[in-house]
Amino acid sequence: MSELRFDGRVAVVTGAARGLGREYALLLSSRGAALVINDLGGNRSGDGNSTSAADDVVNEIRSKGGKAVADYNSVEDGEKIIKTAIDSFGRIDIVINNAGILRDKSFAKLSDQDWDLVHRVHLRGACMVTRAAWPYFQKQKYGRSAKLGLVGLSNTLAVEGAKYNIKCNSIAPVAASRLTEDIFPENFMEYFKPSYVAPVVVWLSHESCPETGGVFETAGGYVGKYRWQRSKGKMFSPPNTLTPEAIRDFWPQITDMNQFNSFNSFQEHTLNLVNTIKDLSENNEVSEVSTNSVTHHYTIDDTILYALSVGVSTRESKHLNFLYECNEEYSVIPSYGAVIGLNAMAESAIIHDAMTAYKIRGDMTKVIHGEHYLEVVKPIPPSATLTSKPKIVDVLDKGSGALFIIGVETFDENQSLIFYNQMALFMVGAGNFGGKRTSPDTSIKPLVEAPKRDPDAIVLEKTSFDQVF
Repeated sequence: MSELRFDGRVAVVTGAARGLGREYALLLSSRGAALVINDLGGNRSGDGNSTSAADDVVNEIRSKGGKAVADYNSVEDGEKIIKTAIDSFGRIDIVINNAGILRDKSFAKLSDQDWDLVHRVHLRGACMVTRAAWPYFQKQKYGRSAKLGLVGLSNTLAVEGAKYNIKCNSIAPVAASRLTEDIFPENFMEYFKPSYVAPVVVWLSHESCPETGGVFETAGGYVGKYRWQRSKGKMFSPPNTLTPEAIRDFWPQITDMNQFNSFNSFQEHTLNLVNTIKDLSENNEVSEVSTNSVTHHYTIDDTILYALSVGVSTRESKHLNFLYECNEEYSVIPSYGAVIGLNAMAESAIIHDAMTAYKIRGDMTKVIHGEHYLEVVKPIPPSATLTSKPKIVDVLDKGSGALFIIGVETFDENQSLIFYNQMALFMVGAGNFGGKRTSPDTSIKPLVEAPKRDPDAIVLEKTSFDQVF
């Protein structure tokens, strides 16, 4: 796939001296765009000014062969910023309204000056810069710009006001008024009376209304609620695989809304995002653990010796189908698959690799074999050369130790799956490495809970003479 280029394009990035703005500018420059690096050079609360901050980024871009000029105007002087682009490069194609300041105070303690300054930078500033660029966008039929504002304020007030029983909602009304009289056709005016909006506002204002932090559309007798929906998206792991080309290639998956999440609050969204990144990052660690194949060759003699070792006796005629190779019904005891699975795990470096990936310090002599699941997909041949592929399913931090859940797929000579092992190995004293305690992985086989009652039968078994072989 070809690289995404911006040759011949001119971009204005406000607040471009540090943080996100700087990263936007550097990446655009690396792809061929000419940059206007706008930054007032103040601190994060918006006080002070300096030319050196923007100059540093300009010099960095130029040192790499890129084109850039600095602009030190306030975003409220949007026309001056766009004029810098036109005077320097003759056009403007991209506006990134990144500039922002932080006056991090609760609503009750927010002064008029704080409110005005935040509004002037985040909202009015974005409007001024974009408005100045708009005629050029219209003329050349090309432009990129965006900014969102007051819904965020409503959501913030809903969160802050929750503990005080203060609720805040937003409405998106459509009504015929002096502001819209030249928009709607005359015959539509009757359908969009302001009186059709007022009941919604009254309800949202009533003490019995439980809603807060919502956004509602109302017009012509219709009332509906908006909500943010996020597609399932695509996790690029490790993060350094995230490139513009990768985003382009996975764009259909990123924007597929057939599977989506919706969130009722910013906290819920943030928690979901953190857990998603954490789980996928941990799964990436698992995927990086080696899965080299292990070959296991056995003969019919090996399967007979195994049968004898687990208690099959030559003194029982009904056991001959496990011991006599000429028996027409000769078969391998299914649990032999567990032996092959364990051998494959032991012969591989899977545990060592997992310990390295998860930065676990432990002693291999303190490993306990716990639960073991075996699924036999097809009859086990009397003799064969099988290929097993061990894989770490997950690694859990149990505090007192590390729990390794290992899956082993085993294939016959035709590469057909013959059985699957999943085993739990507990390494005593290797816990507290910072891993998760439980796993969301649905491929982990659930345990069968023992009935809480007396056993149905008790059988005493004596080791047989044949087991000495």
